[in-house]
Amino acid sequence: MRTTDSKGSLPLHNAIRDGTPLGTIKLLIKGNPNAIDIPDDINGMLPLDIASEVGTVGIVKYLAELSLDRLNTCDMNNNYLLHHACRGGNCEVILYLLETPMSSVSERNDDDMLPIHLFCKFVNEQEGEGDDKPDYTETIWRLLTAYPETVMNW
Repeated sequence: MRTTDSKGSLPLHNAIRDGTPLGTIKLLIKGNPNAIDIPDDINGMLPLDIASEVGTVGIVKYLAELSLDRLNTCDMNNNYLLHHACRGGNCEVILYLLETPMSSVSERNDDDMLPIHLFCKFVNEQEGEGDDKPDYTETIWRLLTAYPETVMNW
């Protein structure tokens, strides 16, 4: 549980990426409590960053409770949790993060991108991916409502 693989990821990082259930995530953290503060060597992402991008809202809530200080901090590329969630098109997590007290909706990362830019990029890349893609209208609306100046700063 404390040894990284050949790509520099801990079992916790890989479990989150693989969609492992919350119970297993809890066991991995119990076996290595420090893992929540260790970035992977692939992108320098913490487990909460990875979960925001690809995990369930339950896993994000659990990890956020363990790392409350992480909700309003950014990574080495100035990506906040909302940036990660938007990059992955993770609508449930985006809506959850918008309900938490945070200022990242108006923050640009090192690529000069707002979270909504990353979300729109994700949506555009999903075009033609089949008929089962979710409706992103509410998420875009909520992002715009949270930071109406987006339209002026696009």
